[in-house]
Amino acid sequence: MASPEAKIEILIVEDSPTQAEQLKHLIIASGYEVLVATNGKEALELARRRKPTIIVSDIVMPGMDGYALCKEIKSDETLRDTPVILVTALSGPEDVFKGLECGADNFIRKPYEGKYLLARIEYILTNRELGAREKLRMGVEISLGGRSYFITAQRQQILDLLISTYDEAVHLNDKLNRSLLTLNGLYHVAAGLNQATTQSEVYRTSLERALELPGVQAGWVSARDESSALHVVASRGLPPELEAPGRLERDCPCHRALLAGDAEGFASFPDCDLLGRGAGGSQPFHLHASVPLRANDQVVGILDLIGPEDGAFSDDDEKILVSIGNQVGIALERALLREHLEKIVEERTFLLTAEIAERKRAEQEIQNQLQRLGSLRSIDVAITSSLDLHVTLNILLEQVTSRLGADAADLLLLNPHLQTLECSADHGFRTEAIRLTRVRLGECIAGRAALERRIVSAPDLPREPAFSRARLLAGEEFVAYFAVPLIAKGQVKGVLEIFNRAPLNVGREWIEFLEALAGQAAIAIDSSQLFENLEHSNVELVLAYEATIEGWSRALDLRDKETEGHTQRVTEATVRLARAMGFTDAELVHVRRGALLHDIGKMGIPDRILLKPDKLTPEEWEVMRKHPDYAFEMLSPIAYLRPALDIPYCHHEKWDGSGYPRGLKGEQIPLSARLFALVDVWDALRSDRPYRPAWPEERVAEQIRAGVGTHFDPQAAEAFLKLIGQITHG
Repeated sequence: MASPEAKIEILIVEDSPTQAEQLKHLIIASGYEVLVATNGKEALELARRRKPTIIVSDIVMPGMDGYALCKEIKSDETLRDTPVILVTALSGPEDVFKGLECGADNFIRKPYEGKYLLARIEYILTNRELGAREKLRMGVEISLGGRSYFITAQRQQILDLLISTYDEAVHLNDKLNRSLLTLNGLYHVAAGLNQATTQSEVYRTSLERALELPGVQAGWVSARDESSALHVVASRGLPPELEAPGRLERDCPCHRALLAGDAEGFASFPDCDLLGRGAGGSQPFHLHASVPLRANDQVVGILDLIGPEDGAFSDDDEKILVSIGNQVGIALERALLREHLEKIVEERTFLLTAEIAERKRAEQEIQNQLQRLGSLRSIDVAITSSLDLHVTLNILLEQVTSRLGADAADLLLLNPHLQTLECSADHGFRTEAIRLTRVRLGECIAGRAALERRIVSAPDLPREPAFSRARLLAGEEFVAYFAVPLIAKGQVKGVLEIFNRAPLNVGREWIEFLEALAGQAAIAIDSSQLFENLEHSNVELVLAYEATIEGWSRALDLRDKETEGHTQRVTEATVRLARAMGFTDAELVHVRRGALLHDIGKMGIPDRILLKPDKLTPEEWEVMRKHPDYAFEMLSPIAYLRPALDIPYCHHEKWDGSGYPRGLKGEQIPLSARLFALVDVWDALRSDRPYRPAWPEERVAEQIRAGVGTHFDPQAAEAFLKLIGQITHG
C-alpha cells in the first residue's frame, strides 16, 4: 500500500471498458489514484500532459498497441523513467524479448488475480529508486525461432522481467499443485466412502478424507435424530472449547438455511456466530462452511468444515464441497440400504435360533435377497453399459424368470401414438405367439394394469374372463399371471407380464422385488427412448440442414437458367475428384456443401447483370466479381457452414495469383477450391450456352491442359484428367 504522503497515479491503458472499470476499481480500493486511456495514442497524450507514477497497459489494442506505447514512453525524455507493466494473454519467449526491446519493466499474463497485480505494483514502487540510480545500460543479441533480438535494457528492467516471469511460473505451479492435491483428495474421499458400510463409518470417513483437501483445517459431522435435531457424531481438528458437549449443536443460520431448503448445496454466512459465541474469542476459528448430506431426498446430516486461515472458501472450493456432499449422500443411501438388509438378516437369524424349523426357510430367504441384489446389480450394469434396449431387456427378463421362479415373462411397450401395448421382448415361451400381442390401454389385464397404474394378478388364468389372449397362448398351459405397469418419471412406458405354469407362492418381499425389477425395466426403457429421440432429432436436424443447402442450390439454378443442372453435376464430380485426392469422408461432407453453394454469392448480384444476355461491361464485371465476397458474408456467420466456405469464397482464385477476390496464389488457395475450379471450368465448357455450343471432350481436356500452371494446380489437373473419362461415363 502506498504511503499516505505520496501521491501515486497509475495510468490504465485498456480498450475493453469492462476490464478497464474492473482494474480501476481494484487499484482505487488499494489507495492509488487512477487515470484511464482506451488506446495507446490517447495514453501517450495523457501521460505527456500529466505524468503518471506507473503505467499498466494491455498489449493487443487497435492503432498503437502496448509495445509501441511502451517504446514511445521510453523514448520520451520526460517519461522514460516511468515504469510500464504490460498485461497480456501472450506468454511466449518472443513476447518477453519484444517487451525488453520496447523497455517494459514487467509482464503480467491474463488471467490474473487482483492481489498479484497489486503485488507487482508495490514491488515496482519499492524498487524504483534503484532504477533511478542505475544508469549503466547493456546490450545483448538473442536469437530465437530464426529471428534476432538486440536488447538494450537496464539491469533493473531485465531483473524485474525475470522476476515477474519466474513469479508467474511459481504462481501457476502453485495453482497446478493445488488442483492436483484437490483431485487426490476427491479420489481419497471416493475411495474411502466406497469401503464404508455403515452410517457411522460414512460420517467418520467423509470427515477424515475431507480434512485431506487443501486448505481444510478442521470440521465436524452432525446427524439428525428421529426428532430432526442435529447431534455431532464425529469431529476432527477442533480446539477443546469447541469440543464441549452441545457446543456445536446450538442454533446456526447456515444449518437453518440448509434444513429449510433456502440453500441448496452449500451455506457459509459471514455473520454466523456459531464458532465465536461463548469462546471469548480465544479459539482461532470464526467461519465455517456447511454442506448438506442427503439420503433418499432427505437431509440426514450436515458436514461442517473450517477452511483457510481467512475463513472463507473460494467458488472452486464450494463446488468441491458440494461434490463431496453428493458423494457422501450416495454412500449414506448405500449404507442405509445395507443396514436395512443387515437388520433383516439379523431378524431372520434371531428367528432361526428360536425356531429350528424355520432355519432353512430363513437361509433361503437370505440367499434370495442376495441373489436379488445381484440381479439388480446385473441389470444396472446392463443399463449403464449398453445402449441396445433389446439386449438390456433380455437380461432383465432372464433375471425376472430366474429370481422370481416364473416360467416365462415378456415386456409390452406402449406405443404412444396408437395407445397400444406391443410385445418388445420375451423369455421362456414355448412358441413365438406372444410376439403378436397388440393390446389397447384398458383392454385385457395388461391394459388395465397400465391404465390404472397398479399390479393386476390372475391366480387362475384359464378361468380369467378379462384375459383376452387365451387363444393366442393356447398350448402354453399357464396358470398364474401378474401384470406390472412400468412407470418412469410419471409416464407409463409399458407392462411387465409374469407367467407360470403352476400357482405362485408370493409374499411381500416377492412383490417388492417384482416392483424393483419393474422400476429397473422402466428406467432402461426411458433411457433408451431418450437416447433414440435425441439421436433421431440429431439426424432430422442434419437432414434439414442438407435439404436447406440443396434447396438454396436449386433456387440458384432456377434463377440462372443458363446454368440449370450445373450445380448438381459439378458437386458430384468435385466429390469424386476429392475422394481420389485422399479426402476423408468427414472432409467430403464439407466439399459437397461448398460445391452446392459455390454460387450462393450470386444472390447478391442484380438480375440485370446476372441474367444479361450480352457481354458484361467492365463496371458490370466489377459487380459480378463481388459474388465470392457476398458468399463469405452470407455463410461465415453460420457455424455449421463455415468449414464449407473454401469453395464459395476461393473457387475463382487462379494458380498464378491472377484470380479474384483476393488474388491468392499457388497453395495459398485451399485444395478443395483448386479442385472445384477444374470441375467448374470443365462443366461450363462441355455445356451448351446461348453464345456457343458445348465443346467436345477432347477440346475441353486440351483447354484444361493449357491452363495448368496459370489457372489450375498442376497436380490437381493431372489427377482430374485421369478421372474425366470415369466422371463422363460414370
